[in-house]
Amino acid sequence: MTIGNSAKSAIAWSKETNYGEFAAPTKPMGAHQVLTPAVRANVQEIRQTGSSRDPAFLMKALQERSFTLDTYVVDGVPLALALEKITNVATSGSGTYIHTIDPAGHSDKNSLDSFTLEYGNEDLDTMQRYLGCMVNTLTLSCAGFETPLMATMDCIAREVVPLSWSQRAQVSVHTTTPHKHSTNQLQFNDTDFDGAVDTWNYRVSNALQAIPDAAGATDLIKYCLPGNRSHECTLTLRPNTKSLWEALINCTDQTEISFKYTRAANDTLEIVGYGSVKPNEGGLEHPADVGPINLPITLLIQKTKVIVTNSSASFY
Repeated sequence: MTIGNSAKSAIAWSKETNYGEFAAPTKPMGAHQVLTPAVRANVQEIRQTGSSRDPAFLMKALQERSFTLDTYVVDGVPLALALEKITNVATSGSGTYIHTIDPAGHSDKNSLDSFTLEYGNEDLDTMQRYLGCMVNTLTLSCAGFETPLMATMDCIAREVVPLSWSQRAQVSVHTTTPHKHSTNQLQFNDTDFDGAVDTWNYRVSNALQAIPDAAGATDLIKYCLPGNRSHECTLTLRPNTKSLWEALINCTDQTEISFKYTRAANDTLEIVGYGSVKPNEGGLEHPADVGPINLPITLLIQKTKVIVTNSSASFY
């Protein structure tokens, strides 16, 4: 069952103080949300020597509860939930705040934020409460010029509580326009990319491990342990020069790649890959007829941070 953004559906969330403990949802999650839940019971077929060809028993193991949420990025929340550690800095005298989401140097592997999420549909008279949600993989994507920035969050949850539609959280939807792709947003090493950007995908993976209860008292996850983080960006570019193609041939380190989105002077979102940015694979696509030369390229990135500028002192 996929819950979409119809007038008879609802999605709301709040950050949890403690992993897996209910936090009353008070906020919308981006715009144009489509949520696809999944449950896997991991039923095992137990067979016995000397028995028939059919299983002797069917036994349920640790149940996996997950969902994928597609949402247009309005306030940067999906990025923060995937990266952890927010630093808020107020700029002097202007009422503008800079929120830096940068997990670099963060040694506590258990510190990834968890959240409670509720979704449901009036026609089905259903509301599902997901507890202990954590972002396993975040994929940011833009499909072309003047298109909204999309976040796809693949999440793992500890527990699902079925509710009725009347028990839903009453949360207002976003009224702010999502960030959208336009010109001069892509930079390499603090320099505007010389050419056009067709499409791009930026992926951060937390490699979450679902840890069961060792005592075997429940089939719920005891906790989720973040593993080694990885960062990757795939772009289709239309370059005006050969520099990036030669960087791919020579695997030349680009040091930094950034995408900046500006709704207003003090309302911006910047995604920065830094530390080391190395071209991993790609090639030139020459058209058979008159047309642009494309450069699809995949970059492996050492670290990711996000910088959000707005008028709110608190990010969440």
